Amino acid sequence: MTLKERMEVIGMVNLINKHKDFAKRVGLEDRTIIKHVIIS
Repeated sequence: MTLKERMEVIGMVNLINKHKDFAKRVGLEDRTIIKHVIIS
């Protein structure tokens, strides 16, 4: 594995982790919205 490839992998992992945190925050909001829609 070259250094460039390693940097790309690290970058992708960081992106995925950022998206996971974002998805968690958005997901919580989405779930409450969905619950309200189902209840109403």
